[in-house]
Amino acid sequence: MLPANCGLLLADHGTGQAETLLMRLIRGTGVSGAAGMQSQRRFGLGEMFRPFLDLTRRQLEQAAQELKLSWVEDPSNQNSDYTRNFIRQQVAPLIESRWAGWDKNIAKGSARFAEADELLKELADADILKLVESQKLDLTAFAQLSLARRKNVIYRWLGKYLQMVPSSDLVEQLASLALDAKGEWLVSSITLHA
Repeated sequence: MLPANCGLLLADHGTGQAETLLMRLIRGTGVSGAAGMQSQRRFGLGEMFRPFLDLTRRQLEQAAQELKLSWVEDPSNQNSDYTRNFIRQQVAPLIESRWAGWDKNIAKGSARFAEADELLKELADADILKLVESQKLDLTAFAQLSLARRKNVIYRWLGKYLQMVPSSDLVEQLASLALDAKGEWLVSSITLHA
């Protein structure tokens, strides 16, 4: 954990962002996961920065060579049992042979997903203001939202307000529950009532 007013700089780059997006899509991620790594975010009491996300690995390597910098490769990067390394060693060269600059384009896609994620969060926050009072979700009003919007509210409420990362199965269950709901249910520290 970083102390207050401290920053952590990471050397993640655009090619790594593209690899992250591919990995997450293979796992079935949603919009938030497809947004990839953030260029800046809170980390403990400090901040974490990734200033090179707009540069590809090739660009960073070229700059390091021109500046006569040396770097250390993590030996685990050679182990293709790790999904990222498999993508880097096996999948990325194949994609590059067909679509030069694929990594920069996919990293741009992550930026578009990040914008969509921000809009979804804003919509969920507006819905939550109307639906939640004293840690209780009004299921009658909730049930009148579309299924996609109910899921969006659940992901945001559990993530932001309760610091939970819910499974998609739990979100589906809670989003569907509202349609026939009568009474009260306790999910973690959340009370749902109709």
